[in-house]
Amino acid sequence: LTILLFLNCWIAPRTFAATSAETRAFKSARQLLDAKLYGLAEMNFSRFVQEHPTSLLRAEAVLRQAESRFFQTNYVGALELLQQEIPQAGALAHEYQYLIAKSYFQNGSFPAASESYAALVKKYPESAHYLEASYDEALAESKLGHWPRVVELLQTPGGKFESAAKMQPSNRFVIDGNLLLAEAFLRQSRFDEGEKVLAQLDERATVPETKWRQNYLLCRLQMAAGRLVDALATTTNL
Repeated sequence: LTILLFLNCWIAPRTFAATSAETRAFKSARQLLDAKLYGLAEMNFSRFVQEHPTSLLRAEAVLRQAESRFFQTNYVGALELLQQEIPQAGALAHEYQYLIAKSYFQNGSFPAASESYAALVKKYPESAHYLEASYDEALAESKLGHWPRVVELLQTPGGKFESAAKMQPSNRFVIDGNLLLAEAFLRQSRFDEGEKVLAQLDERATVPETKWRQNYLLCRLQMAAGRLVDALATTTNL
């Protein structure tokens, strides 16, 4: 019994010390990331993963290492790391999927980005990134010039974006989604539908930049429809 008590007193502090060391190492790397010292942050998170392979913080350390690569525009490196590690991501899997989609988008791989955003929305409906991913899927499709698909994604009743937008009508991604929808209607010469979408933003587009974008789109719609007098009045507002 005496021996057991001695071992317990000897082992417990060592376990606590190891946990404290892990926490300190992780916080140190996170501080570098927050300070935008991305190269150093990547190095420290990589070291953390190597030195603490069984840590409860491992999945987040990998995610932050990938973020460090992302912010250094190393999108391919971020993708390689995330895709390799996502099976072990646990509760952070939706964050991995989100960064995978963003990396594809920033790398100009718009078909893969669209698919990845769609996968996030399908697999992780409770994700905090659900609404943003719904919008970003349509944005990726717009980069490909798939304007009918953009309309389908943003306007289909009961669709992913439309359903989420009803819950948060003033969310910036909802407003950006409506601006993108108006752009899609313009590109398809559906001018009246585009104006109708913009009219619905009047009370919600309160940020000056957003208001400018709304009126600029309205002017383009009016010009394209041949309503030059109305376009001139909108230009005056701009």
